[in-house]
Amino acid sequence: MGTYPSTPKPEESSQSFHRFRVSVEAGKTAELTVESVHPEEITFALTNLDHDEVALLVQQKRMTPPMQQAFDRILKQKEKVEEISSHISERKRESDQIAADQNRIRENMKALKGSSEEKALLQRYVGQFDAQESRLAVLRKESADLSVQETQARAELDRVIMEAHVDENF
Repeated sequence: MGTYPSTPKPEESSQSFHRFRVSVEAGKTAELTVESVHPEEITFALTNLDHDEVALLVQQKRMTPPMQQAFDRILKQKEKVEEISSHISERKRESDQIAADQNRIRENMKALKGSSEEKALLQRYVGQFDAQESRLAVLRKESADLSVQETQARAELDRVIMEAHVDENF
């Protein structure tokens, strides 16, 4: 805790208290104004920081240009990781949808046994299976490639965060 220049120096100080000496004439009262400063420390986890928080810090003039540049680099790399993760999720959803569709087709094929439409519908279902299996192969390959890209992007994010040396007082 610091005191302002207009505040007299305390006679005694402990970790929790300051004792000031004030001379007062008999029968009179005196007033002592003490102003104090309490430093505030805010810690941001660079991995959790988002654009809104950076914008707020800039608006409050609580961020220096080097801090903003470091945060911008980190946010840009975080967006890249999130975009790749989103693409992976899309492929997983499509794969899950195909699996559900194939289960439905299998059930339909079982129900067709012995019916007059069996041959025509089986041919149609086999065609759907063939197209879906081709698409699943593409999705698996794309997912594997995206997983490698995501790993690399996360490693790059870690590197950018480690390189960001921002220890500023504002």
